[in-house]
Amino acid sequence: MSSRTSRPVLVALALGLTLAGCSDDGADVRSTSGSSSGSKSGSASGSSSGSSSTAADCPSPSPGGATVEVKLDEFSIQAPTTAKAGRLTFAVTNEGEEVHELVVVKGDATSFPRVTSTDPATNTAVDEDKLPVGAFVGEVEEIPAGQTCAGSFALAAGSYVLFCNIVEVHDGKPENHFDLGMQTTLTVT
Repeated sequence: MSSRTSRPVLVALALGLTLAGCSDDGADVRSTSGSSSGSKSGSASGSSSGSSSTAADCPSPSPGGATVEVKLDEFSIQAPTTAKAGRLTFAVTNEGEEVHELVVVKGDATSFPRVTSTDPATNTAVDEDKLPVGAFVGEVEEIPAGQTCAGSFALAAGSYVLFCNIVEVHDGKPENHFDLGMQTTLTVT
């Protein structure tokens, strides 16, 4: 195949793989049975807590409970610092140019376990599988640039960390969104 014809084929293949990687409901919502006291689900296929109705087919907010507006960008998270305990719907807008996610974990970010591997695409990320039992609350995964997706989770009183746990490789080096500043604390009263 000539390089002139292979470029469109490669672009189409890449686009097809990108679209195939998206589920029917766009951004995935993963949570622990709707409460912050259960143990974390070991798989990425948790329970979705919204219907898909936005342009990117991201889950939209579930009825009931308070809404917490969250804005993601390279490389920051803007969110309220406090919220009332109960069912909270995180309406997450990705104002950046890259794909981001919002992970909600009860605890202190300084104690989060980290992935240690030889793969630069995952090394240094927060190791969600090794969080203490009951710490993982949920996440809204793969929020496309310019889109708003939502996830609803029950939060008890306590301190939580909201963060993006994506690690990408740019110019052969890992780019860890968490370490670049995509984390903030939410106090639930």
